[in-house]
Amino acid sequence: MESLLTERYAVLDLGSNSFHLKLSTIIDNQIQNHLKHKDYISLISSIDTKGNVEKKSVAKFMQSIKKISNLIKENKPEHFRAVATNSFRIIKDHKFLSSIENNLGFPIDIVSAYEEAELIFKGVTNTTEILTDDYYIIDIGGSSTEIITIEDRSIKNIASYQVGSSQMHNLFFKSSDKFTSFNKSLAWVQNIILNSNIIAPCQTKKINNKYEDVCLSQKNIPVYGASGTIKAIFRGFKALGLSRKEANKDDLSYLTDVLINKNTKFTKEVCLLEDSLGKDRMSVLIAGLPIVISILSCLNINTLYRSNGAIREGVLYDLYQQYKLSLKV
Repeated sequence: MESLLTERYAVLDLGSNSFHLKLSTIIDNQIQNHLKHKDYISLISSIDTKGNVEKKSVAKFMQSIKKISNLIKENKPEHFRAVATNSFRIIKDHKFLSSIENNLGFPIDIVSAYEEAELIFKGVTNTTEILTDDYYIIDIGGSSTEIITIEDRSIKNIASYQVGSSQMHNLFFKSSDKFTSFNKSLAWVQNIILNSNIIAPCQTKKINNKYEDVCLSQKNIPVYGASGTIKAIFRGFKALGLSRKEANKDDLSYLTDVLINKNTKFTKEVCLLEDSLGKDRMSVLIAGLPIVISILSCLNINTLYRSNGAIREGVLYDLYQQYKLSLKV
């Protein structure tokens, strides 16, 4: 099994907000990162209602993909998988999809919402100490949000909503009146979660957004957040001197107040956040917070925990486990 220690695993996550490459080894079931590369590209903002990608943005996406392709070829990982999520599921522009794949030089798996959730679950459970048998996982992307309900340490239900941080930013946060925008966005998200009755076939399984099936019967079940928005929330707390592994509703309300900065009350704190996160991530954060707060409210939960992994880590562990199985054949 010595080869397991030297094998390198790489994943390219083609998301709505960013293209993210990660190359790692896995030793004693622990991921050791050797290379990380991220391009903020906001793909979802360039897709029209018919699923076409606006022409003026195509060059930017291709430039990013070519750069990533060169990194993969330079580092030559033994195991590699490119996964694309909700934005790519929306795209109907087959010429664009072919160009992305050709410029990358590797096949791209446009995973279903169900497989995406399964990979997130694998990424969370392999990287995060979870002491309870029942809990929720939430993943907030640029164009969709998943709530994964876990019972007896197995997936009970997967819900997927067409609500994401980039979408929220475009719908609500281009206005200078962030206070009004935030309140409107909260009501909009809560209405979607509480009233969505979509049950969509997903290959042999199904996505189930019915509120009563999303919720567990017990109260105050832990929620683990797995996404760039969740990372930004906890980085924001650290920048404000509130370094912690969990956040309650009061913490999230305070972070919201800082970001809205009504009557310029929190100008100093806003500068601290900008220095830590950068303006791109700040805009994602203020657009993602209403989704997090709405989910906690709808599930009647007070505390959010940060997971140490998500879909990228799930893909890495999937590649690792497949290779281990191949050695036994």
